Amino acid sequence: MSETKNAVATVNPTDLAIDNKFIDGLSAQLTKKEQYGLTFPPNYSVSNALNSAYLILQETLDSQKQPVLKSCSKQSIAAALIDMTVQGLNPMKKQCYFVGMGGKLKLMRSYQGTMAIAKRCGVKHINAEVIYEGDTFKYHIENGVKYIDEHTQDFMNIDNTKIKGAYAVLTLEDGSTYTEIMNINQIKKAWSKGYGYKDGSGVHGDFADQMAKKTVINRACKNIINSSDDAYLVEAFENTSENEELNPVEEDMKHAIETQANSEEFEVPTEVVEGDVIGEAKQPEPEKPQAEVVEDKPKAIKENKEAKKPVNEPEWA
Repeated sequence: MSETKNAVATVNPTDLAIDNKFIDGLSAQLTKKEQYGLTFPPNYSVSNALNSAYLILQETLDSQKQPVLKSCSKQSIAAALIDMTVQGLNPMKKQCYFVGMGGKLKLMRSYQGTMAIAKRCGVKHINAEVIYEGDTFKYHIENGVKYIDEHTQDFMNIDNTKIKGAYAVLTLEDGSTYTEIMNINQIKKAWSKGYGYKDGSGVHGDFADQMAKKTVINRACKNIINSSDDAYLVEAFENTSENEELNPVEEDMKHAIETQANSEEFEVPTEVVEGDVIGEAKQPEPEKPQAEVVEDKPKAIKENKEAKKPVNEPEWA
């Protein structure tokens, strides 16, 4: 990863420069798109939101401790800011935040941001409750729509280790309601998609009731938002929703592989040893027989050998 850091540090700043001029130009483009059907929430200032985001981005670092305004591509920064404004999100209100991963800037929508968009789509009230072991909970389904019939809860049932599920009821401007119900298995499955989740520990373990409410509200709001007839809003909403399942570590690894793979040149040897052929395995040389070691023999045998006669051979032979 140190090579990635060096690569980022040597990038020409002008290639990724995001300054006030860039923000002003982006604001002008978005304002012009209002003529083609793009809408923003009442009292939402595109210019203020972009400038607030710019101030935050100046102090935002990626996982490699590099400024995202330098490590992330200019195109990804523009895309994240456009998705933010189209959804009418304000980073100063903690409705969204930015994460740099894989050389790109990603917009992450918070729980508060999802509720803000839902209210923009006609939701008037949002209520949620947790179902604990021992509670009496009944509901029925009518024409594919869920309705809560009864939820009776004893005070002593409240225990984060005994959560059975949760539900959210959205009241729309026309008085109708939309209900979403999730059991604990569905809730934990949703939690597991988030990066860094560990069952029974962290914020999901310490504040399981609040996290369960947020999860079911988030799911209920998404269903309402996705049914909106605002094509710009739905597209930006889906783009941000896809970012929720990204793993920053994996994205950084992919980016490092793509940018650094095959970056080192292969050097062909200039010296060729006689008899060697490139690409062929060198045959092992045959082992040389070692000289036989002969033990010293009696002097008489040596002398007879020199005389070329056997030891016990008769003289007349």
